[in-house]
Amino acid sequence: MGRPSKLTPERQARLVEAIASGHYYETACRLAGIHYANFRQWMIKGEAEESGKYREFYEAITHAEAEAEDHAIQQWQQAMPTDWRAAQMFLERRH
Repeated sequence: MGRPSKLTPERQARLVEAIASGHYYETACRLAGIHYANFRQWMIKGEAEESGKYREFYEAITHAEAEAEDHAIQQWQQAMPTDWRAAQMFLERRH
């Protein structure tokens, strides 16, 4: 049967929390106590599957990425009224 998966609800929650707060994947993996290679395998499986725990994992991680990006953009937009460079940088990266 094999060894049980290291993908536990607690580990998934820790990864999601770390990624949503802006950590890179490798740092989030270290915080969750797993190797980055495991994370990549879970993401590949999740993207390929239509349902199941790996699909749920994939969706939770991609949602966490969106949350982190949204937070960063909000901070960026708050800086725009007082710092023209923030607006310029936003436009450069956006278009």
